[in-house]
Amino acid sequence: MAIIIACTLIIILASVWIVKQRYQATRRLPLPPGPPGRRLLGNTMPKSYAPFQFARWTEQYGPMFSLKQGHRIFVIIGRQQAAVDIMEKEGANLANRPRSIAAQETLTDRLGLLLEGSGEIFRRLRWVLHAGLQPKVAETYEPIQTGHSKNLVLDILNDPNNHQGHAMRYSASVVMSFTYGKITPTSYTDPEVVAVNKSLARFHQVIRPGAYLLDTYAILRFVPGYLSQLKAWHKEEHAL
Repeated sequence: MAIIIACTLIIILASVWIVKQRYQATRRLPLPPGPPGRRLLGNTMPKSYAPFQFARWTEQYGPMFSLKQGHRIFVIIGRQQAAVDIMEKEGANLANRPRSIAAQETLTDRLGLLLEGSGEIFRRLRWVLHAGLQPKVAETYEPIQTGHSKNLVLDILNDPNNHQGHAMRYSASVVMSFTYGKITPTSYTDPEVVAVNKSLARFHQVIRPGAYLLDTYAILRFVPGYLSQLKAWHKEEHAL
């Protein structure tokens, strides 16, 4: 029993030391200005309409501003020209992505390219996408897009009040046609379309900065039941 307690204390102390070292390291970086936050927890991330709050902060602090949450630093680029300048001048340093335990490692089980860091998995996923989305191949999709576009126009004419739902049906149908060859969804209420849009909504919810403390404090992944919701969502998406 004493050994277990001693090991637990060592793990806790080591975790605290690592967090402290990372936090001190980030404090030494010359970061863009940003809104003040709480001493230990940092800034409170907007839970809804984040782009509007980011726009207000851009007007107040400039084209780039920084937010802190624990030891993590978020640099928000609020102007298109600033983003272009950074990508052109620092493209080689921006090829990687920060670790995402909640969205990438748990929700998608590293099967999504968007958040995958540089490495063999990223190269394989990129190769698969390139094979299906290179310009010459993409030209062959035009008849599929045209057919679904005609259906979209007819849907809007027949039921204009649900125009947003028709657009969601269109985008989901086009992607499913490209990816799986399925052309059956004809309504935004079709189960497959509903499932695709629910999957996208969940992904947006999980990747929102500050949505999961798991990405700030990785040790939380060892807490029993903490990842149960994300794992359940992954099973649903994998079944889809």
